[in-house]
Amino acid sequence: MQVASHFRTRICIEPAVRSLAETHWIAGELVRRTGIGLALDYSHFVCLGYTQEQIDTLVPYAKHIHQRQARPGHLQAAFDRGTINFPALFGKLRDSGYRRALAVEFIRQLFANDRPDDVRTEAVLMRDRFNGWATGFPDGSL
Repeated sequence: MQVASHFRTRICIEPAVRSLAETHWIAGELVRRTGIGLALDYSHFVCLGYTQEQIDTLVPYAKHIHQRQARPGHLQAAFDRGTINFPALFGKLRDSGYRRALAVEFIRQLFANDRPDDVRTEAVLMRDRFNGWATGFPDGSL
């Protein structure tokens, strides 16, 4: 950390499928013990079968958020076929004091049963879900 101590940049890790920190428990231990930041992407954990509630334990350590819909066995899923409850995630982030950017991230490779969705449509759906939630619709619908 001293190497970058004079920069206003935070070093983060992104736990991912097939990484050393592919469980929510290991990722949590890693950030707690080292103080390193966390780039949190629920899809990696959901793909491996972890529940949203298990992943929520990492929110206090999040310095950056990647968003994409997923489901067990699928690192990327169409918005209406995934299991991530984004309004609940937005509320968890708000309640934890997260006030940073939310990045929409898609992958376009065949990995962990993902599929190259229509990323424009998926990005619009994510935007609309957030805007609906932010304007007072608890389920994120407009």
